[in-house]
Amino acid sequence: MIDYYKAIDTETGQELSYLRAVSNRISPEMSAQDCFVALSFLREELEELWTNGTLDQEGERLRNELYTIRQLFFSDYEKFQYDRKLKQARRKVLEVEQKPIPKRVEVSAKKEIPFAPVRVTQAKESSLNNYLFAALSFVILLSLILFFNINVIVLIIGAVLIVALMLLMS
Repeated sequence: MIDYYKAIDTETGQELSYLRAVSNRISPEMSAQDCFVALSFLREELEELWTNGTLDQEGERLRNELYTIRQLFFSDYEKFQYDRKLKQARRKVLEVEQKPIPKRVEVSAKKEIPFAPVRVTQAKESSLNNYLFAALSFVILLSLILFFNINVIVLIIGAVLIVALMLLMS
């Protein structure tokens, strides 16, 4: 991927001299509109040099690629996408550079790590949540009995269901 802010190819680290005019005019801090306007002015300058016949080979190459470059900064969304891809490419290059070269390890030289089982304990918050849930359910059942004249048998069935839910949740 090409970093137009620095005029380099991120994969090789090689500076692209024909993009120096682009990198001099835009920066990551600029808005997409500002970058687009700056590149539009550069396009006009290159077109003027081209019509005068004074455009060199690097300028001709930049003139041919400038339309594509300008599209990257056409909107804030496009600029955001480009900046995100550029950060990913930079991060990938850094990971490759920082990745250590693996050393050969003899099989007999490996140390065995003893297995120690870890005891998993339940947090106190979950039991508190269970009690709060049970209390809320009980209040709802009582309110159903009082407001809708539901039998006491329904209350007993509801209490059994609440206890069963508490056991399942713990």
